[in-house]
Amino acid sequence: MKRPAQAQLSGEVVRAVPAQNAGHGITVTGSATSRVAATSARITLELSSADRSLSLDAQTMQPIVAALVKAGADPSSVHLPLNFAAPGSSNVASITATVDHPTVGMMQNGIVTVGAAIAGMKNVILNGAMVFATVAHCQDQLDAIRGQAIERARAKADSVAKDLDVHVGTVVNVVVSEPNNPDGTCATQYAINGSMNGPGGPQSPQDYVSVPVFTSVTITYAIK
Repeated sequence: MKRPAQAQLSGEVVRAVPAQNAGHGITVTGSATSRVAATSARITLELSSADRSLSLDAQTMQPIVAALVKAGADPSSVHLPLNFAAPGSSNVASITATVDHPTVGMMQNGIVTVGAAIAGMKNVILNGAMVFATVAHCQDQLDAIRGQAIERARAKADSVAKDLDVHVGTVVNVVVSEPNNPDGTCATQYAINGSMNGPGGPQSPQDYVSVPVFTSVTITYAIK
């Protein structure tokens, strides 16, 4: 189906210039979603020390750094923590590392490898682990599912028009809502322990190394 020429897809929420009768017609919404394999995954580990005399510095964190690299992280992507020892509290640190083209096996083995390293460190506690998965240059995926969303919107408009015994005319207004990061990426974030996985979150192992890509198109058609 030919896409509406009025849609100018340059912003996060895109509005075509409406005709004078944009408020009169059949307004419908179509949406589409797909999951795309992540091109990278940034892992963040939140750590603390039960012993406030234990400083979470580069030397203390070395076993975790080695485990992250063994799990597939680029050594140059590992960022050692900024830590502090506030009066009356434990030392706290956050360490990040990036894995290119993550796979299910890589992530599962990485959890075991890093978990074993932390378990072997006296007085070091893992408070949480987050994964920020990214798809670089996801515009092609957005273009593909936007076409599906437009087709679904048109099918819905045809169905409504049939019920009303009228016919669908030309497009008079379009609103497109979809990710539009300046660097052209699509991304998602989840907790590796599953505590943040609700509806729409990872449901299978493959979901942990993929990114949901979503688009929604609201179209107003004239009635004839």
